[in-house]
Amino acid sequence: ITTERFVSSDGPNAVSVINHTDGVFNIVGTNNTGSTSGSFLLGHWGGGSSTVYNLSGGELNSLGARMSLGWDSSNVVVNQTGGTANILGLGLTNGRNNPATYNLDGGFLILGTIGIQANGNKSVNLGGGTLGSLASWSTTQPLFLSNAAGTSTIAPAAGHNIVLSGGLTDLFDDPSDDPDLGAVNLGNGFIKAG
Repeated sequence: ITTERFVSSDGPNAVSVINHTDGVFNIVGTNNTGSTSGSFLLGHWGGGSSTVYNLSGGELNSLGARMSLGWDSSNVVVNQTGGTANILGLGLTNGRNNPATYNLDGGFLILGTIGIQANGNKSVNLGGGTLGSLASWSTTQPLFLSNAAGTSTIAPAAGHNIVLSGGLTDLFDDPSDDPDLGAVNLGNGFIKAG
């Protein structure tokens, strides 16, 4: 499937559940603004709307626009347990502070130059799978190690850097301690955490 634009929960009380188990889904639009006209927006409307995107297989591609999570909807969750997501970046700074969560528990989340835009009310949880790069990127968003599905791997492609200046936090550890990086494989290229 190829589309110029993909928007979920596009109306009050709209409930969107997307189960992506196989095949290729290409979002080819390039509107990368942090607005309701963006090419890839999960959780557009409020008023009881919600979005759950379950990626367990196949491939999700949005190379020209970031995935914006939670505009007016306060219940947006992406659960990735498999497959590959090649995305320009995770847009958490979209002008709204509604909660939203990206859970990487398997598969590959490969991000471009936008990386992960920070927002304190939204979260990115690493519980397994691989976080990688289409280009060098950085983030000030804290990443949480949930260990939900095993070991997480952070592996920039050759020649790329990933800078995690928001740090890595182990959800099952005393927050006053240094993060327990035993559940993370750090590979290829330069990675700076915290």
